[in-house]
Amino acid sequence: MNIEHNHLFYIANLGSEVSRYLDYFAKKDLLEAERSWQRIEKIINSLQSLPLTESARLEVSALVTFIKKPDQRGVSILEVKRQCSEYFMPFALRMMAMA
Repeated sequence: MNIEHNHLFYIANLGSEVSRYLDYFAKKDLLEAERSWQRIEKIINSLQSLPLTESARLEVSALVTFIKKPDQRGVSILEVKRQCSEYFMPFALRMMAMA
């Protein structure tokens, strides 16, 4: 597996887990939201173990800040989920195209 494929794999999987996290958060299922957040952290740690450019590291950091407290964004959880979906979809589509 090449480096680009690894990046796509982790980011596409991160998108799926973020979606689950936001669903649990919206349902106020805090136990499942916490479990999902732990999976998000594992994915992010795996992603950050890859050779990333400084701008990619900053983007991952900004992404974590954005999704960590979705109820403090000033918009609905549904809107946060929509924004995240728009962000992650190109990565998922590229990953599927490589399969």
